[in-house]
Amino acid sequence: MDDAELKLFASTVFLGEPLPADWPASFVIINAWETTGETWPLERNQAADEALRQALERVGLRHHRVTGASPDLVHQEPSWAVDMSKESADELADHFLQVAFFAVEQGTLFVVPTGLPEAAVSLGPWSDRLR
Repeated sequence: MDDAELKLFASTVFLGEPLPADWPASFVIINAWETTGETWPLERNQAADEALRQALERVGLRHHRVTGASPDLVHQEPSWAVDMSKESADELADHFLQVAFFAVEQGTLFVVPTGLPEAAVSLGPWSDRLR
């Protein structure tokens, strides 16, 4: 992940219904939409999102729909909050061609470069990113 990609990820806000009251304090947010710098047709993005949803259900991972968005809400990507570790999410993100994913750890949001979970960058309070 280069500096321009990090800047895009660092500005992301999240939309959607509130997480369930019993949701864990640490979880990841992952999507399967077009990789940064690429443009995929809507049908390919939707098919990738559905494949990710099915993969999460197949292995019994608890997941909740959230949408990552640019601060002006012009660009939006359906994503999934998932009750899983960063290490497992790293493998999944790589499988779905993502350059990074998000992790929330005890209320702090991180962007995590795929393949380098130890290089996670803190983006501040998760609650500040919810719209």
